[in-house]
Amino acid sequence: MAIGKQVGALALSLFLLTACSGTQTSEGAKSGATSGAIGGAVGGLVSSLIFGGNPVSGAASGAAIGAASGAAIGAASGAGRDKAQEERYVGEFGQYNYDGFLALADCDYDKALELAAKGQQYKDRYHAVAGVWLETITYADQNRYDEAEKLFPTLEQNDPDLLDRNDTERTLKDAVRKLRNIRVDYGRSPKCA
Repeated sequence: MAIGKQVGALALSLFLLTACSGTQTSEGAKSGATSGAIGGAVGGLVSSLIFGGNPVSGAASGAAIGAASGAAIGAASGAGRDKAQEERYVGEFGQYNYDGFLALADCDYDKALELAAKGQQYKDRYHAVAGVWLETITYADQNRYDEAEKLFPTLEQNDPDLLDRNDTERTLKDAVRKLRNIRVDYGRSPKCA
């Protein structure tokens, strides 16, 4: 009789452990998908700015890839950001800029501007331009367009995809709109308080 109770207790313990593990796995997948999607969306947005293309579609495809890979990583380990995805974007536009754009998505303007200044110091041309874009978008998201416009000549001089002032303004507005949409897509307010 005692052995039966021990076996029953062991079976119950294994069941609970398995159930908890399943819950942790699904929570890890959910968390990984969300953080991976945000990182992917932000990375896609910046990548399209730096290397050309539509910022809106770049962010959307980045979010989809980020969500899928983030969910897989999160389910396996409960990890937050997908490291392979982060490495890809860091390689494209630099760690300071990647972290700065994530800070901007989280409405941490001070951190975004601090990292933008560091990002502009990169020797790699694309990384440095990403730092200028980070600063410009940070100002525009705060409705500080006078300060954003001061950076237009630097963008136009260093970003060959910009045709003229109208193109720079249109690209900036698209980027800010997509940034705000990214926030909404992940349960945040589109504009920072």
